[in-house]
Amino acid sequence: MSAEQGQYYALTATSHDIWDRLKTPVRVADLCAALAEAYGVPLETVETDTLAFLEYLESQAMIKTVQA
Repeated sequence: MSAEQGQYYALTATSHDIWDRLKTPVRVADLCAALAEAYGVPLETVETDTLAFLEYLESQAMIKTVQA
């Protein structure tokens, strides 16, 4: 929920899993590898979908990307 923007967000099961994994800082490459293994999906597919979701979260100011 975004009180500032008056918006509510609903997550799919996979999106919820990603959100839970973001509770602690994680490298995108490590996140994608863990998701690919957990769901038995090709890494390339996971990377494409996960990056799109992360970009959306960042555009909504729900996460912040930091360079390591």
